[in-house]
Amino acid sequence: MKKTLEHNGLSITISSLTNVIGFASGYLSSIDSIRSFGVFAAIGIMMVFFNCLTCFGGLLSYDAQRQKSGCSDCFGACCCLGRKEEKTDRLPPIFTAIFDYVVSTKVSNIVALLLLICFVAFGVIGAVNTEV
Repeated sequence: MKKTLEHNGLSITISSLTNVIGFASGYLSSIDSIRSFGVFAAIGIMMVFFNCLTCFGGLLSYDAQRQKSGCSDCFGACCCLGRKEEKTDRLPPIFTAIFDYVVSTKVSNIVALLLLICFVAFGVIGAVNTEV
């Protein structure tokens, strides 16, 4: 966990601060709904940032200890503590084979990129044509 935070802590901090500043700038808007959205989004991002640095790190290290000891995943229920986990694949091999094929081909990557461009274009068109 220490290595992870040393490696990614600065980028998490910078991206969180820029997002907070960007959404907080919505407070300068003359439209009340945009002002409220900006303030609440900035507060939410700050809360997620502090959660990532404190609670999430502790829970992640606790889960790593649980996995290392071989205990089963039971969402913290006391009745399951101490049971050993059976080694089974979560997905059938056919799904992993399909997923590997879809992710690794250039055609599927191009289709995904085109879909993303279409979604962004429709979003921009919708935002431009929205009447207040």
